[in-house]
Amino acid sequence: MKQSLDWGLQNGSLGRLAEVEATLRPLFSDKGDSLGEAIAWVAWDDGESRPLLGAMLNDMQLGYAITAHKALSGRGALSS
Repeated sequence: MKQSLDWGLQNGSLGRLAEVEATLRPLFSDKGDSLGEAIAWVAWDDGESRPLLGAMLNDMQLGYAITAHKALSGRGALSS
């Protein structure tokens, strides 16, 4: 994620898509100012859940992860 201090995010922040909105959800500040529309919610590596706005999409980079577990391999160790 590109730095976005207004949202508490900095370069390299990692998050996991937690929920996708069925319809755009308008967001407002405590003063009633429009903050944009949430398209989804992301659980970030700092433990916070924050909205994902359409305007943020160009600043995001998709990442993948895979794990191998001993119980799933069917054998005691992975071999190459």
